[in-house]
Amino acid sequence: MSQIKAVRHFEGDELKVTDATGQTEESTYKTLTDELRVDYQVLIDRGPDYLATRSEERTPEFGRQQLNMVREHIDEITARTGNVVDAAGQEITPSLYLKVLENMEIGFSEHGEPQLPTFLASPELGERLKAKMQEWETDQCYKKKLAELIERKRQEWRDRESHRKLVD
Repeated sequence: MSQIKAVRHFEGDELKVTDATGQTEESTYKTLTDELRVDYQVLIDRGPDYLATRSEERTPEFGRQQLNMVREHIDEITARTGNVVDAAGQEITPSLYLKVLENMEIGFSEHGEPQLPTFLASPELGERLKAKMQEWETDQCYKKKLAELIERKRQEWRDRESHRKLVD
């Protein structure tokens, strides 16, 4: 989530976001809610720190709600742009991973290193994927296909960058 660009809004009831392609999307704010029950007598006995502690206990719920909203939004965007690769419940394979990368725009650092995307996954799935990807690194056929894909993406990136309009 830290790699997702964020802009703070301080007023209003709607927003417009323009993406890198110039497409503007309008939306309204979504509400995060939770319930906090406090026994008044306990609050009187323990004081304001008790309320602060109880509020902090509920913070993870807001994080879960926010993460779910981000996931839903990403699902909407990928469905709309056709960037969905369905594994149909099967384990991810090297060819499926390469197909996912093929559908994505990949950027490169000033040193020419690919900036591969970050994938959202549960901790369990994330660990399984890390293990699989380390295993794939020993497969020469996979490494060759990945290198070819990276080279194609590098050329696409160069083409995009050379046609980019610079602003003063």
